[in-house]
Amino acid sequence: MKTKIRSSPSHQGKPFQLQVFFNDQVGNDFNTLFQTLPPNWPHFVAAVPGSFYSQLFPPDSIHYFNSSFALHWLSKVPDGCCNKGRLHCHGGDPDIVSAYQAQFRADMAAFLAARAGELVGGGLLVLQFVCRHEWMQADAPRYDMWFAFIESILRELVAEGKVKEEDLDSFQLPIYSPTIEEFKEIVGKNSSFSVPVAEIIDLNHGDNDGKTHETCESERARDVSLAARAVFGDMVGNKFGRDTADELFRRFPEAAYQYFVTHPTTPSLPPTAFVVLKKEH
Repeated sequence: MKTKIRSSPSHQGKPFQLQVFFNDQVGNDFNTLFQTLPPNWPHFVAAVPGSFYSQLFPPDSIHYFNSSFALHWLSKVPDGCCNKGRLHCHGGDPDIVSAYQAQFRADMAAFLAARAGELVGGGLLVLQFVCRHEWMQADAPRYDMWFAFIESILRELVAEGKVKEEDLDSFQLPIYSPTIEEFKEIVGKNSSFSVPVAEIIDLNHGDNDGKTHETCESERARDVSLAARAVFGDMVGNKFGRDTADELFRRFPEAAYQYFVTHPTTPSLPPTAFVVLKKEH
């Protein structure tokens, strides 16, 4: 950003004034967000509540749009999706997978249409989102590993009589992770954008730093558990109650540990897409 500012013809040694907009759903605590900004931050800041699947800004008003780890969240669970005992399209029949794919395509078409109207010509749309490799099926266990841990623990709680089976059957996660080519196909139908960058970042869990196998996997299981709770904790709590959420994530590290011990080369995180789109007109 600093490089772009310095190279701007309009800069010419004058203070560069930058307006930054933060967007999230209406229920987000924007006050807490603002409190985390550095003191004396030299830019103008504002919040824009609302879904990014709709228009958020006036036409031709945005130069740079960034979305980090949000686009794999669908606008809703696909209509009529009955995937009994499953949280996601993993393990579902082909109709379930197709319903998730169709919802993702509709959502991305709406997202791109909104951004195409808001961005100025030459504006950039920089995206990071959870994706799949081309060789991964839509229900590949690698990228929905976290879902599988949550699902298996909820099944345990159902067997113990602590969760109602009908509540589990009606709990669906509105998430879909596309391949890069699948995403580029949707972009191509919009016609407003070129795709100068589209790549996969695939991070493994790193070096053991001399630790024993058991210690390394225990720490990895703990880290994954904390991350999963940060992402899914409220959803689980809202559906099943706070006590059930607490119990689920108390058991989560052990479930993750047992998996990592027997699958030590499996990355802790799913693949991530890094995509840059440029508005051409």
